[in-house]
Amino acid sequence: MKTVINAPNEFQGNIVGLLNKRNAVINDTEIGPEDFVLTADCSLNSMFGFSSQLRAATQGKGEFSMEFSHYAPAPPQLQKELVAKADKERAERNKK
Repeated sequence: MKTVINAPNEFQGNIVGLLNKRNAVINDTEIGPEDFVLTADCSLNSMFGFSSQLRAATQGKGEFSMEFSHYAPAPPQLQKELVAKADKERAERNKK
C-alpha cells in the first residue's frame, strides 16, 4: 500500500519509528516550514491499528492515507506460518 503521512515536523522521528516497526519502505520525505509529508510502502496487514498509534504519537495532529500500489510476496516467516496452518487444517479435514 502506498501510504502518505502528513504531520507537524516535531513528530517526524516518532512516525519513522512507527513505520520501521511495520517494515515499511520510506520512499520520500518532503519537509516544509511546519509540516512534513512522508511517502512509504507498507503491507496492508501491517497497517491495522496504525491510525490509533499515529494519533497517539502526534497528539492527534497527524493524518494519513493509503492506496493500493502493488502485490508483493509475504515475508518468509509469514509464509511458513500460513503453510503450517493450511497443512494442519488439511490434516484435520482428512481425519474426518
